[in-house]
Order: sequence, then structure tokens, then C-alpha cells
Amino acid sequence: MTLAARNNILRLGVLVSMLLFGVYIATLYYLFFHIESLVEVLELILSVSSGRSAPIVAESNTTLGFFVALTVVVGSIGVFAVIMVKSLSRYFRKTTAPEVFFFLLCLLFLVPDMMKPLQVVMVDLSLPPAYLALLTRVLYFSLSFGVLSLFAASLFVVGIEHQRGGIVLAVVLAISVGIAYVLPVDSLVLSLSMTHRVGSQSLYRMVLAVIAGLTVLNFINASLASGSRDYIVLAGAAGALLGGRLWGFWGTQTWELTSAAALLVLGAVVFGVRCYNMYLWK
Repeated sequence: MTLAARNNILRLGVLVSMLLFGVYIATLYYLFFHIESLVEVLELILSVSSGRSAPIVAESNTTLGFFVALTVVVGSIGVFAVIMVKSLSRYFRKTTAPEVFFFLLCLLFLVPDMMKPLQVVMVDLSLPPAYLALLTRVLYFSLSFGVLSLFAASLFVVGIEHQRGGIVLAVVLAISVGIAYVLPVDSLVLSLSMTHRVGSQSLYRMVLAVIAGLTVLNFINASLASGSRDYIVLAGAAGALLGGRLWGFWGTQTWELTSAAALLVLGAVVFGVRCYNMYLWK
């Protein structure tokens, strides 16, 4: 993959991210003017997910507070990701290191989580469940692609030839699309994390956790092979980023979302700064 192609992919990713941000703003506008129906939809989601027909008021209020926190967190992370990718891609526009490119892709695929609040709007509009399930598949695709992108970045630091970047990107894309396609989605059960229940979710989570662990190990191996402490820092940053990503994606408590977001942002900032020091600092 040429340097120009990488830069064009990142530009396209930023453009799509801006469009998704527009959808996020439109979602906020709708929810603001339909607050009463929003509460009713959240009560319905709570009752279905808990298996009860009439949730108590206290739980409904807690659910509303969590949804507000979810909306703020995913929006903030999305804006953070776009700004960071836009800034770093400017600095690294002449850098051939594929690990930086895949790290930026990992950040870009945080942005689709901004569509989580759209699930409530779709329920309120009584859209067919198939559309809600499709959105869940998009969210799982972005999660898989992001985790696999950072894993791909770690592969290049342990010896994969830089010329293989295009092939690795195609493999990551194919695997992510395949996962999103084959995962069975229960379109009638929407969890508080604003994703539908999927089959084999425990196995899926375990696989992603293993990939995250291998990513960290690859950076540690690179440090041992090269004698550079920089890769140890990248290992810790990658672990924080992926840990926050996975924890926050399925979080159903406000403290989980905020803690995961802080961990994710910390990992992303440290990773980006360390890459800058390694490749650009003179």
C-alpha cells in the first residue's frame, strides 16, 4: 500500500466520521424534543432486558441517567477520536510506518459508537426490528475492526514486512465483515448498552480479549528484541486503549462508562505521543 493510499483512506475515514457526527447531532435534536417518549422507550428496554412488565420508578430514573451518560460519553469519545486522527495524520502524512496507520484506524472506528443513541430513536419511530439489528451489526463491525487494527499494528513491530500493509488491511476488513455478518442478533432484545443481544457473545468477548492480550504481548516482544523501552510504553498504552474499548462497549453502569472512557483516552494519548517521539522527534 502506498503512502498516498494510506493518507486517502484516513481522509475518507475522517469525512465519514464527520457525517456520523452529523447523525449524532440530529439524534440529540430528536431526543431533546421527544423527552417524554424517550423515557417510555427506556422503560420498555429496561422491562424487556430485566424480564419484567413494569419497572419501578427508581430503576427508570437510573436508566435515564445511564442513557444520558452513554450519549455524552460516546459523543465525547467520537469527537476526541476525530480530532486526534486529524491531528496525528497531519504529522504522520509522510511517515511510512504501518503501525501508525493501523493505530489511527483503531481510533477512527471508535466513532461509530456515536450511533448507539440512535437505537432509541429507531425504537420510538417503530422502525422494523431488522433496521435496529443492522445497526447492532455495524457497531460490532466497528468494534472488531478497531481491535484487529491495533493487533495488526503490533504485528508490524514484530517483523511483518511493511509492504504487506494492504494485505493485512484487507484481511482485517474481511474478518470484521464476516463476524458482523455471521453473529446471530436477537432483534427483539435491546440491552442498556444500546446493542442487541447476540448469540455466542461470551465466545466473542473471549476472542477479542485474547486478541487484545496478544497485541500487548507483541509490543513486549518487540521491546525484548530491540532493547527499546518505547515498545513497553506502547504495550501499556495498547492494553489501556483496548481494555477501555471493550469494557465501555458493553458497560451498563455510569461508572463503568466513565472509567472505561478515561482508560481509553489515556491509552490513545500515550500511544500517539510515544509514536510521535519514536518516529518524528529529532
